[in-house]
Amino acid sequence: MSEVRKFEMLRVPQVRSLGWRVYLAVGAVWFLAGFGSDLYREGLTWKNGLFVGFLVFALIWEWRARRQPSKWMELSEERLCGPVGGKLWVEIPRASVEEIAPIAEGLLVAWKQDGVSRYTEVMEYWFSEAEWGRVRGALMEWGNRGGEG
Repeated sequence: MSEVRKFEMLRVPQVRSLGWRVYLAVGAVWFLAGFGSDLYREGLTWKNGLFVGFLVFALIWEWRARRQPSKWMELSEERLCGPVGGKLWVEIPRASVEEIAPIAEGLLVAWKQDGVSRYTEVMEYWFSEAEWGRVRGALMEWGNRGGEG
């Protein structure tokens, strides 16, 4: 059994889409500026209720995401394991890896499973800046050795 290297992933990815930030900012301003007076004048309309519901849902989602336990990506001579996306967990045997190539936002792992080509992205924003340097170097070395032991 070989040594297993663990790389700590961020609980919440650092990069949020601009749309998410704009939604929260506009929602907070709209709520503070307009909702109070609308609620006083018109009562709770379906439009205001729907908007407030989405805003509350977004804030609860953000709060819940920050409370998630730490995630780890594990790398050994035999396999790569780690969470990819939401709750999907991937385990890639080293023997099935064809190539690991850099892409704009991270690395792309090309591998085969049961004769079918698969592609898994390992994104830079999943890791802290210091950890990403270690992850990138280890994965590039691990995946592009051509099956050497």
